[in-house]
Amino acid sequence: TINTFFNAFEGQSIDPIDAEILAVWRHAWSSAGWNPRVLNLSHVTLHPQYEHVLADLNKMPLGTNIEYDRLCYLRHFAMATVGGGWMADYDTVPLNMNAKYGMASLPNDGRFTLGENHVPSLMVGSGEEWDRVAMALIREGVAARQRNEERELFSDMHSLAELLQRGEVIAHTPQLVLQPDALLETMSQGRAFDEDACNDTQGLMALHFSHRSTGKHYPRLARPLAMAQLLQQWSDVCGDRATLRRGQVEIKQNFASVSNKHKATVTPSQRDNTSFAVLSRSDSPTFSAENIQRPDNVPCGSYKCFFGVRSHPDIGYLVTPSKMNLQHPKSEAAWLKVLDATWDFAQRLEKEYGIEHFLLGAPETISVSSKLAQHLRKDRYEKGSKAYIQKVKKAPFPVLKIPCNDDKAHPFQSKLIKFLPFVKQKKEFASEFKKGWYEMRRMLRQETCLINDFQLLLDTKGKLYHIDLDRCFEVGDTITERNVGESYTDECFETLDGIEEAILQYMEGGNNQMRRPAMLPPFTNKNKTEAIPSRQSKQALGAAQLPLSSSQETEHSLPPGISSEVAATVHRLAQPILSNETSIFAFDKSDPRPTINTFFN
Repeated sequence: TINTFFNAFEGQSIDPIDAEILAVWRHAWSSAGWNPRVLNLSHVTLHPQYEHVLADLNKMPLGTNIEYDRLCYLRHFAMATVGGGWMADYDTVPLNMNAKYGMASLPNDGRFTLGENHVPSLMVGSGEEWDRVAMALIREGVAARQRNEERELFSDMHSLAELLQRGEVIAHTPQLVLQPDALLETMSQGRAFDEDACNDTQGLMALHFSHRSTGKHYPRLARPLAMAQLLQQWSDVCGDRATLRRGQVEIKQNFASVSNKHKATVTPSQRDNTSFAVLSRSDSPTFSAENIQRPDNVPCGSYKCFFGVRSHPDIGYLVTPSKMNLQHPKSEAAWLKVLDATWDFAQRLEKEYGIEHFLLGAPETISVSSKLAQHLRKDRYEKGSKAYIQKVKKAPFPVLKIPCNDDKAHPFQSKLIKFLPFVKQKKEFASEFKKGWYEMRRMLRQETCLINDFQLLLDTKGKLYHIDLDRCFEVGDTITERNVGESYTDECFETLDGIEEAILQYMEGGNNQMRRPAMLPPFTNKNKTEAIPSRQSKQALGAAQLPLSSSQETEHSLPPGISSEVAATVHRLAQPILSNETSIFAFDKSDPRPTINTFFN
């Protein structure tokens, strides 16, 4: 048996995209000879510590999508109630892994084992181990809040990373699971797989179509189609070379071959009312009461709040109230001027220095309706008032916030030590980091206003992201650029020198083992001076005219690399889930172990 966990959010029906992903998941594992089983909250309620676990979850930092991350923790308890065994995330499908693995003894004598480092995409262990680890994950989450009350998110993946670092769980070496970034890129460009694709996947058990890896190449609505299409295409090219071929051949036949009846009846127009309504890259989220996160889950700064959108987990909106400008209350449009100037500034920096930032579009003005006001924070957004929204990318995780002055540098050392073990490819990280760091320093020499309240994020790939670029502007009747003193500038560069040295010392240390880096060198060196040219003039920026985004006609077409046969098959497989949700998630409490959703029998 192979298990996964899925539960629709409270009060909501199953999303059509989730239904299609579940259908692909079930079909892939069933074709490989496994008995697929979908667990849900009903299984979790059987755990003897259920009520205590719910209480502890309320003490943990669960980020902006609380219900989602709560379910991620609870899935481990569902596995404990059914006696343990194998679990795959619902976006993880078999590659070279047939049912003989399910019938054999559990690896590592039943000890809890991860297939993708600390990522919970493929896990296995005895019932006792699942129970032990489930409770340990909750313990880690509660401790994270106690260590840092301001921490926003500590997911079950972060908890697993802590347990892995201490040796309380095992990560299989080499990894059994691959996130198929390169294969998805090849497919999205309409190119066929070659021998390299077969060689790169030889010996891997499963593929993990994570939000991150799939979202780089396909819109969310095409995620289940990409899963099915890649499995079929891999089977066409590499199936004969696979160690365990049986399941992949069946997957190819079922995903690629559709009867004439289904070909005739499943048309783009019929898919408009399901997840196939929009499958082009122009797909864009809407800012609406129905699509934004709950107000009690959103992170806020001094002025702006970030609202994630339900339809696009990697995108959100920064929302600024028009009346937050306390320095200049006479001008409600002052903040719009700042946001417009910031958008123009970000585009210029990206063009001139190649920087990464999270802004995706110009700001827009909205009126806060009574319905929308109920979904926004009442202490900031009043019914009938105006607000400014701006579409942004969600930051990757984990990231390290890099300081630029000595006062913030010393707490940074402990954060750096915790962050660096998340870096998997040290050589690639160092190369990317060097390129971005050089451009960042070159930019700071010319755009010294960015040193004010310095805001820079570093991800585990070595990429640098510049945030809160509006710190460069002062609000008045006109928008002017801030000045930064030369002494503060010198201190910033000295701090950055120490950080660069510490990171590269760790990354280029000469071995591939993750170890604790040596203590960082002093961040300030008074014997070292550096001439920093400052901007010769500060020009006032007038109010830019607000460029309103216009809705574009969406093409009802499949994304590159996706065949109509695969799309029709996935749509057909998902119909029983969408049309009969009650029986799909039916649960027999008298015997939880053999329970399988009706559709999956």
